[in-house]
Amino acid sequence: DYVGTSSGALHFCTDNPFYLMGHGNGAAIAAYFASHFLVPKLRGILFVNGLSFVDPHYASILHDCRNVFECSPATRPDLPVYFYARFIFSPQYLTRVSAPLALNLYTAIHNPISLSGRTN
Repeated sequence: DYVGTSSGALHFCTDNPFYLMGHGNGAAIAAYFASHFLVPKLRGILFVNGLSFVDPHYASILHDCRNVFECSPATRPDLPVYFYARFIFSPQYLTRVSAPLALNLYTAIHNPISLSGRTN
């Protein structure tokens, strides 16, 4: 369940029993949430394709991404996504197709969210 605030923002309500699902890196985030916040109404956790081991290559990717994400201006939420594209797509593919086009083809969904909506 979500509840509204005076500013109109929605926040997850933990008053009712709920299950938490973590996918990929979200599995570690879900585990952290469950172990550090001790929400009494949490009934279970489901991990789907969780990352159980970070090898040196993946550690360097996470480190590079964190640095870029921290340095990117809030007015340009697209920059970290374009940076991350080099880890999603092969270098050979990105020599033929630009990162924005590769991401558009990968998602194949028109994204009508405005720039201000992405930064919120």
